[in-house]
Amino acid sequence: MKKILFKCLPLAAVLMIAGNAQAQEMTTMSTGTPIPLSTWSIGVNGGVLVPISPLGGKNDFSNFKANFGYGLYIKKQFTPNFSLRLDGVRGKLSGDNSEPFESGLTPSSAVNRFETDLTYSGSLNAVVNLLNIDMFKKENYVQLYASAGAGLAGYKVKTSATSTGTLVDYAGDKTISELIIPVGLGAKFRVSDKINLDLGWTVNYVDGDNLDGVYRQTSDRYSYGYAGLEFALGAGKQKAWHNPVALTYDEALSAKQTANALKGELDATKAENAKLRADLNDLLKDTDGDGVADKLDKCPDTPAGTVVDGAGCPLKVPAPVVQEKIIVTEADRKVVADAIKNLEFDLG
Repeated sequence: MKKILFKCLPLAAVLMIAGNAQAQEMTTMSTGTPIPLSTWSIGVNGGVLVPISPLGGKNDFSNFKANFGYGLYIKKQFTPNFSLRLDGVRGKLSGDNSEPFESGLTPSSAVNRFETDLTYSGSLNAVVNLLNIDMFKKENYVQLYASAGAGLAGYKVKTSATSTGTLVDYAGDKTISELIIPVGLGAKFRVSDKINLDLGWTVNYVDGDNLDGVYRQTSDRYSYGYAGLEFALGAGKQKAWHNPVALTYDEALSAKQTANALKGELDATKAENAKLRADLNDLLKDTDGDGVADKLDKCPDTPAGTVVDGAGCPLKVPAPVVQEKIIVTEADRKVVADAIKNLEFDLG
């Protein structure tokens, strides 16, 4: 089982990288506007390694030591709420029996001190974002998450029969490899579009009882509490902080506001049209019915049937002209002819 898992971890890492060669992807708003989102990130952290679990269980030593540990990871965000994370951790674990147990019992063991060098610890973990502090922002600033996975840990153990004695190799300086099941909780704080502050605590359950050099046919465990920074890769904002529900809500709200604005403009246009119609009716009003609007009528109250000019005033009718017929007779012509003959011209 350990050999199979040891072979599968690098393969899983390769598949994660090969299946998603780009560090970003595009999502599309309902309006059709594309938004680039960063889906790959790397993280570095440091913290405390202790050979106990806060979830309880039997401890082989009464006094555990807190030692420095450090780690790094690479993460692929598949959805805003789910990602796969490849973790690696190194450090040291130690403890002794220099104090009685909390129950008051005095430790009695052939091994009273140990020191374990955690040569490597690699695991593939599924990470689920449990809670965004503000569900109605497109991007939040605080996230709570949980993780669980499987991996391998390789370590070398040294033990001593006394709490202050010399440490000797537990397995002949051999690196022991065991299956581990890490389970953790954490919180992330968005510092910027590309950087997160990451705080977490992971309990690693070991499929073996060699971690502290005391073999009692029970499974050992150790914890890693850490603080670190996560750096998003690629262009665009981080998909882990992207809230599609809030974004859809904002788009719907924006659409409603646009519709309300259009309705307001339509109502204003209707009111303006009604005013123009009233003004037009007022311009075309013809009280006396002479065909000339009141505003242009210089002669209002013209009697019905009166013919008016363009100014609305009655047209002036010229007086009738009576033509007399003149009849010239033959006698008249003779008188005229005689008169012409009798004309005398005084030429001086």
